[in-house]
Amino acid sequence: MPQFPYPLCNKCTHNCVVWDNHEKKVKGRHNEPLCCLLDEILPKADFGNILDQIEDRIEHASKKLYPARKLPTAQSLRNLKGAWFENLIAVIAWNTAIKFKKQSDKKVAFVLMPNEKVMKFWDLYDKKEQDVLAKVFASLSSKGMTMTLPNPDLLCISNMAADLVSLTDKPVTGLTLDEMQRIKGAYTLFKGKCMYNSIRFGLAIKSTLRPDRRYQIVYEGSLLKAITKRLGSDFGDPSYRPSYYGIVPVPIGERGVTVFTNPTIDSLLEKEPVRAVDEISTCKTVEEAENKIMGWLNAKA
Repeated sequence: MPQFPYPLCNKCTHNCVVWDNHEKKVKGRHNEPLCCLLDEILPKADFGNILDQIEDRIEHASKKLYPARKLPTAQSLRNLKGAWFENLIAVIAWNTAIKFKKQSDKKVAFVLMPNEKVMKFWDLYDKKEQDVLAKVFASLSSKGMTMTLPNPDLLCISNMAADLVSLTDKPVTGLTLDEMQRIKGAYTLFKGKCMYNSIRFGLAIKSTLRPDRRYQIVYEGSLLKAITKRLGSDFGDPSYRPSYYGIVPVPIGERGVTVFTNPTIDSLLEKEPVRAVDEISTCKTVEEAENKIMGWLNAKA
């Protein structure tokens, strides 16, 4: 098997790029370039190198399949890198949860959440929890308000039924398109099956820490903790509150450190306010991400 970095493919069988006839431009794809590079094994490599290798494949495929067209723009590639990094961390978290289950008696899994337009994270809850939230949302609606907010990128779920435990026990050994779809579609297995305290922690996955990304992470953490606190209160467990973490491949910086000390909005009036983001970590390699996620599982699962 060739060593990483791998040579460029010769056949473009994954169709890493596609011509968008409506927008009249070549566009890179989310899953195919990642699977083109890593269909056999997940390397213990630097994320920057992995993402650069995927970008090389986009350029290679664009020139080969659409030689007369312009290459994807730098901005579109930056957006794609965010999707590729999220997919990588989701796979690493999936496999790390399986290792954790083998070392303990706790049954956990990670669920990669889709865009909130596809499904909101609170749709994971079963009917009792849904009924509580339905009353909250109805009250908001009666006052002309609604909740159209982003999902956490990844959720750590526990208290699973036996059938869900078995369905999440198969590790990912190589990123084929089928395997990537299995991980990305796992949220459908959990829809309507989670108890109020099933979410142990959320995980933000961002490839950059632009100012808007920093505040988005804080916003996501604050929302997750507000929703789960309301459920905990209604089910006689007011102290329940999941943690919220973040993984980025870049330095956090002084400004980022300050932003991530923000409290949750709902805890401002409490005697002991809580942070929206409990920890955000720079992980530059696959191994660093594995170790960090395992540490969070040991602390919170």
